[in-house]
Amino acid sequence: MLARFLYKRKAGFPAITVIFIISCLLVTVPTYLNSELYEVFGGEKPHFYFWQNVTSYLQHGSSISFVTLVSLPLHISINLAVLLTSGIACEKLLGAKRNFFLIITAFLASRFASLVFGIGGNGASSITWAFEPIAFYFILLLFKKHKYMLLKDPMFYIFGFLFFMSWILITLFDILYGAYAVNIYHLFATIVGTAFLLAFKKRIGRCAEKISDDTANKQKRDALDKLIICFSLLLPAFIAVILGLWSSGRLTKHVSNAEITYIMPAGRSLDELNDAGEILIIFSKPMLKEIMHSGITVKSDEELPVPDSEVDWADERTVCIRFGRRFIEGETVSVLLQGFRDYEGRKFYDKILLEYGFTYYNGQKLK
Repeated sequence: MLARFLYKRKAGFPAITVIFIISCLLVTVPTYLNSELYEVFGGEKPHFYFWQNVTSYLQHGSSISFVTLVSLPLHISINLAVLLTSGIACEKLLGAKRNFFLIITAFLASRFASLVFGIGGNGASSITWAFEPIAFYFILLLFKKHKYMLLKDPMFYIFGFLFFMSWILITLFDILYGAYAVNIYHLFATIVGTAFLLAFKKRIGRCAEKISDDTANKQKRDALDKLIICFSLLLPAFIAVILGLWSSGRLTKHVSNAEITYIMPAGRSLDELNDAGEILIIFSKPMLKEIMHSGITVKSDEELPVPDSEVDWADERTVCIRFGRRFIEGETVSVLLQGFRDYEGRKFYDKILLEYGFTYYNGQKLK
């Protein structure tokens, strides 16, 4: 029963929901393959591109590759499942233009919550949760009229599982882990969905009464419906343009040069390193005192203990690296630092590689 209503062509094609799904995938899948795109589509405040105010609601994942690898499949899977069930149901019940305005209203409510509470984040759940009150009410109406048929319908249990996961499991998880911003977004989306439910309650009831008639449930599209669908197609098209610009190297605001003005010792010999007693790296602008990735490698021809090392910030412009002992001939030292952030929120992916004690011939490293 439910599968026929949701997916049978005679019952109408949910164009707005499908466009929304495609847009989510166009933003999220490339991010999964290259986490730098998190800074292009989502990113942390401040935003570098005007479209991030929209694409952050389509983007799932994180700027940290490991977190993206673990969290993204679950995050996007839940939202896609809601879109493929409650999202399609809403469009079949409300029609294309009303479903479009439901999405826009949920988006604006989420932006309002972000401004009022000073919260951020990414993901489509601040929109997809608006579908669920409408779908839940529709399922309740069907259960009253077609209880025994629904109990034999696998889609009934899929809807039930998604309602339970969204309203119980995810809410409790966010409370336990202190992710209150997520629950605020979900609450605002639920309020929007409930408001649309109250506004179109009679319409939803009529659809529930004629659930078995595919033709009767098919929404007739007027000129405004068609115009809105055509307008919605601009979103995935624009995302494709952004991906093209990024792949061609034309988007650079999120990857600026950190402008290192001084490195000491400037040479490559162990004697200079021992005389200096430390390595200093000085930036041209104040930076947040953090380094995203760092690594120090010490190798020796003999079995010598690896010296202790410490990477610290002397001030907002200066990184200081100290070692627990002097180095002797035959040892080599490699220092790799990458990923910095300034007080304007910009991230720098400069790769700083310093090497001492290596042998060079004609500019080529031999050892």
